[in-house]
Amino acid sequence: MIGERTFDRRFFVLAPSFHGATLLAKLLNAHPKVVCLGDTYPSHAYDQVCGCGRLVSECPFWLNIGEKIGAARYADQPELLPSWPRLTGTALDGRLYSNLPIPLLRLLRAKDAGVFLDDYDKFVAAVYAQHLGRDPKVFIDGVKSLARVKAFVASGGRVDGVLHVVRDAADYVKSATKNHGDSVGGLARNAFSWRMYHSRSSALRRYVPYLRIGYDQLCDSTDETLDSIFRFLGVAPQSVAELRTNFAREWHFMGNSSMFHFDGKIRQSHHATTARERFVIDLFAGRLS
Repeated sequence: MIGERTFDRRFFVLAPSFHGATLLAKLLNAHPKVVCLGDTYPSHAYDQVCGCGRLVSECPFWLNIGEKIGAARYADQPELLPSWPRLTGTALDGRLYSNLPIPLLRLLRAKDAGVFLDDYDKFVAAVYAQHLGRDPKVFIDGVKSLARVKAFVASGGRVDGVLHVVRDAADYVKSATKNHGDSVGGLARNAFSWRMYHSRSSALRRYVPYLRIGYDQLCDSTDETLDSIFRFLGVAPQSVAELRTNFAREWHFMGNSSMFHFDGKIRQSHHATTARERFVIDLFAGRLS
């Protein structure tokens, strides 16, 4: 909003589930000039537990933001605010934003793009107001929806950059199928899903500043990876040892509850795969350019 104090820059995280996005959010939010709220938007499907330990319906942080942005208008939406402006006004919109190229999305002229962008500006300004004591410069949106980021770009919204997190395909597929059995069909579907998400996310480099982050590199060479990320964000790099001093600070995040008590020690897990499983995964995941 014009005249409203807000962040200097805003970035978006793109990553499917099981890619360590909440871990990344925890590390980035510990930087004194960065605010990152994990998955960012509370769900309307159920009353989530905020990172502060309270239910969202009882959390002063989220209650204040909801009041400031008039979130009650969108009680029928899946999350705090709509994920994209309407194209058809149906559930088809998510698929259209995910699959259509940005030039075509621009031609389609979403019906309420202006309202969508104005609502988001109000949301970001409301988040900024809750962090004035830190004098933050960067906001990192972690909703992780590719369709949503493409909607921002196609609608002319401000996107200062995208942080694209990529995990080894086999580790992702095994994590995604662990509760449903490792059938060939399940492996193939999840491997192909990995491929399509990451190839479409990579294509955004044509339109906005882009940084790919390897999840394995984040775990194995954390300080070096953070250095490149902080430079991309335009803030002074800090090591995990420096960030750790802020881990205990109250954090109103949405996401993996294992981060409630994160101590800075990254415990990476790898999944064993058979030769058959690896063949199926490699066949359908392909190679990411």
